[in-house]
Amino acid sequence: MKIIDIFNIEHNNDSQILLFKEGLFFRAYERSALRFIENVANFHVLKRTYKVINNEMVFVGFPAANLERLLQGKGLAAPVVVPFGVALNGFTENRDFVKWKDSIPDSSKQEDEQRLLIQERVLPNFKDNHPLHVYKSGYDVLVQVYRLVQNFSREHKYTIGEELKRDAFQLALYTYRYAQGMNAKELEQSELSYPLLALSQIDVIRLRLRILSDLHKLSPNSFSRINTDLEYLKDQLSSIKVIR
Repeated sequence: MKIIDIFNIEHNNDSQILLFKEGLFFRAYERSALRFIENVANFHVLKRTYKVINNEMVFVGFPAANLERLLQGKGLAAPVVVPFGVALNGFTENRDFVKWKDSIPDSSKQEDEQRLLIQERVLPNFKDNHPLHVYKSGYDVLVQVYRLVQNFSREHKYTIGEELKRDAFQLALYTYRYAQGMNAKELEQSELSYPLLALSQIDVIRLRLRILSDLHKLSPNSFSRINTDLEYLKDQLSSIKVIR
């Protein structure tokens, strides 16, 4: 499908996530991209200028074979097959689309291709517990936590919210260190590896999230979504063979 057709379809898209099939991959553009990262997976968003429409478009992409796994546990309606790909129905936006789109930084075509290469083509070739996958899951949780906390009231934003952000940053740091390949070096000085430290950190984060949920400071959907992602990361970390 031509980019001008996608642009026109998305311009009138008020409640769907439309996934356009491009080879072996799905891409969500514009409003679909925003709804996708809010409701399915917090992928890196790219922005590109298209001369044919004299405008910019934002989008995310991933292998079509991964769609079922990405939707698992999200509580969403079953995808509907449409001529250009797949449609997911029944969504609203939690943020102003125009402001969100303006906040996405411009990047060069080379930078776009490098990021897309990792997201669409490199990561899917590795097992789920590959260090790059583990780091991406840890980073996704960190971003989710920061977005949740920014909507807290002042009383909770600067108390338990700050603690939650620190815990999530520490979790992402452990997965980053693991992805850097420093795990073996650290084991010479400690009985704990980065995967084990990350597993322990997940328990701390879940406890804080449970407190916020019981205080009705976290919506059931938000609580369920982040816990699903934490459970996925926990499964990834638990499958790593740790040398003691």
